[in-house]
Amino acid sequence: MLFPPSFIADVRDRADIVQVVQDYVPLKKAGSTWKGLCPFHNEKTPSFTVNSEKGLFYCFGCQAGGDVFKFVELQEKVGFQDAVRLLARKFGLTVPEPTGTDESDSVERETLLKIHEVAAPRPPGRAAASSSRRAASRARRSRSSGSGTRCRRARRSRPGCSSRGSTCRCWSEAVSSCSARTGRASTASAGG
Repeated sequence: MLFPPSFIADVRDRADIVQVVQDYVPLKKAGSTWKGLCPFHNEKTPSFTVNSEKGLFYCFGCQAGGDVFKFVELQEKVGFQDAVRLLARKFGLTVPEPTGTDESDSVERETLLKIHEVAAPRPPGRAAASSSRRAASRARRSRSSGSGTRCRRARRSRPGCSSRGSTCRCWSEAVSSCSARTGRASTASAGG
């Protein structure tokens, strides 16, 4: 059951976060905030702060933070709806009863889902495009991970390139062709 926003605002206004937190953790006033040991993790130095003016809590140790509802959710390990119910009962508010039946809610949900399907249709070629991208990516990976070693000249794996010591055939051929043009003897091709 979803609660009306006005009811949630009433609970938030009535529920004093300092009072709620102090039911679980002893707090000490420190300026405009309250400090204490964090209930969500073990610590020796207080890093848990509660700001009553803003209605928020925050722990600098574990980065847990939020409003009074979030605190109850984390501490009691319940969902948002149950946290609202717990706080409403604690502060004397009557929890509103569901107005519609489950059947009318499901009919309304189905109607909304159909509206969303019509309002945001999926482009016709989108599924095919993503599958072709995946196929191209697989082909690239299979080419680059084929047999052969990492080619220093091409800087990737080449199926026809075989390594001779620390240089590959492509590198040796490139060096020998360069040295043939310049007239110098190649140490890479001679040592290969």
